[in-house]
Amino acid sequence: MKRKLLITGILTVLLFTLSACSGTVNYNTVEGSLYDENEFSASAILQMSQVLEDNILENWYVSGITPDNFDRSMIDQMDDAVRSVYNSGYRSWYTAIEDIGYTSPETLPSDISVGDVRYYINGDGILTVEANLKGTGENAHDAILEYQVDRHKVPLSLGVNVQRSLGEKMTNAGLNTLLGMGMAFFVLIIISLVISLFAILSGNGKKKPKEAAKGTAAPATAKAIDNAVAQIAQREEAQTDKEIAAVIMAAIAAYEADTGQSGGVVTGIRRSTGESLLPQMPDVVPQDGVFIRPVRKHDKRNWKKAI
Repeated sequence: MKRKLLITGILTVLLFTLSACSGTVNYNTVEGSLYDENEFSASAILQMSQVLEDNILENWYVSGITPDNFDRSMIDQMDDAVRSVYNSGYRSWYTAIEDIGYTSPETLPSDISVGDVRYYINGDGILTVEANLKGTGENAHDAILEYQVDRHKVPLSLGVNVQRSLGEKMTNAGLNTLLGMGMAFFVLIIISLVISLFAILSGNGKKKPKEAAKGTAAPATAKAIDNAVAQIAQREEAQTDKEIAAVIMAAIAAYEADTGQSGGVVTGIRRSTGESLLPQMPDVVPQDGVFIRPVRKHDKRNWKKAI
């Protein structure tokens, strides 16, 4: 058991050692790669870096070429793939030259220069070069011109990274954070305003005032309706009284004509049920008919009492 654990430990150590050895980068040499050691020596790569910065990038800048008109200016001078690489690298260099120490187009060749270089073969077998750019002036920064080339010195990638101090990095990070938060709050405010405008345009903002006006007018409307109903009821009641009076007058007239008596006072009126005979009347009173009982002669002496 102990022997198995020992063998396992030894194999693990060997694996880590081989991994570490295989991940080791050998700088400033192309030995063991497909690149020619004589063509890609340290002096040749330094000269290649100086040509790239001094004779290509700076000449483009002095000639008035910008990242915006780069494709139009270079469309007939190189194929699409190479032009895309140079366009990306030139844009990176173009935006970094002021931080490096650029002052004017006339002094550009002396403002920025290539210092030492470091190169190596990466994991894909591609030559990667890191050229140190030096600037002039009090606020000048060092920068790294990093590019990759194939065995025919055709660029595969190109870019410039400005070397900033820790304080500058923290300041830039804080400014970026504040800018991001400010933009987020600004967008939220704009969205809130747009939503408020939608509510106003759709009429929802006037809903509450309408409801309040409706609530204020409700008592007046109800009162008017009650008055109208009361007036209608009064009219119907008056109409009913008139009809009843007309029926009573007709009954009295019929009674006087039948009995031959004229003049009298009505002492009682009630509605007939249709089940009894009228006193002094030979006929049966119809259902719901009206009959008068009794009718006595008018006596002038008892006029007031009769009333």
